Amino acid sequence: MQLGSHFGASPCQSKVEPRSVNTARRRLAGRTTNIYFDGLSHFRHILYMEDDVIIEADGMEEPPRSEEELEATESRVENRVAKAKNELEQVKRERQEYLDGWQRAKADYVNALKRAESEKDAAKTNGVAKASQAFIGVLDTLERAEAAGEVPEAFTSVAKQLHAAATSLGLTKFGEVGEVFDPLHHEALGQDVVDTLELDETVTAVLEPGWKAGEEVIRPARVRVGNFEVST
Repeated sequence: MQLGSHFGASPCQSKVEPRSVNTARRRLAGRTTNIYFDGLSHFRHILYMEDDVIIEADGMEEPPRSEEELEATESRVENRVAKAKNELEQVKRERQEYLDGWQRAKADYVNALKRAESEKDAAKTNGVAKASQAFIGVLDTLERAEAAGEVPEAFTSVAKQLHAAATSLGLTKFGEVGEVFDPLHHEALGQDVVDTLELDETVTAVLEPGWKAGEEVIRPARVRVGNFEVST
């Protein structure tokens, strides 16, 4: 069944489906409208017009742009890309600077720990050396008395305490006959003529033993050194 009235007929007829997902904006000129219901109950418009019908819908393709607009858009994109690259390079430089600074700080910290440990050991060695310098004279006298069997029975416990104290300080005695003369560990107080070349520059007699704490020489051993003379 057809409802409405005809205001005029046109040879050009356009139908627009209301079921379209997109919303259409229609600019129409010189039209008449017939409204009717078909068997499927679809609501339709029959548009009769003398002029063209222009339909613009959301989601439809944009009209082509001019060459100037395309160039302007391309230029904006290139500028944004260049700006992003510059920012990325700046971030990389800052990252490298932070990494270099962290590595330098770590190296300085490790070196400071090593230096502190070395200074601590040196201070300990110096302290032991100073304490031992006045102590080793007593040890020399004690050892000479022990070698001669002149230590009284009542003094035996005191002698043991002195030896224990020397051990706790890390004191060790060195200097033996037959050692190769070393100016860092021996103090030559004289020479003895030896018969073989193998005994040349070796210790022939120990006048006073040397003492050291760890690797630090507290007192060099006072010795006599062999001297081989080639006969003519």
